[in-house]
Amino acid sequence: AIIDLLNAKKDIYTYVESRMNLIAPNLTAIIGPEIAARIMGIAGGLKELSEMPSCNMQVLGVKRNILGGFASTVANMHQGLLGQTDIMLNTPGDLK
Repeated sequence: AIIDLLNAKKDIYTYVESRMNLIAPNLTAIIGPEIAARIMGIAGGLKELSEMPSCNMQVLGVKRNILGGFASTVANMHQGLLGQTDIMLNTPGDLK
């Protein structure tokens, strides 16, 4: 049952990725169809994403690490989905 759910989730993401140029062409052109689809899924849709403040978009998809009290927020500013885009990965560290 779990494998079927994972396969269904993969099929849905594949379908949404193929339609992202029609749904959100500007977002898809900047960050790519895969990450655009994932961001829209986490945000809850295109309307919710358009109403979201930019400071909240930066942390969409963040996986929280428990480090036993050590501060790690300064080290990884762009650790959400936007940090995985080609434009962010190719940007020099001092410009991030």
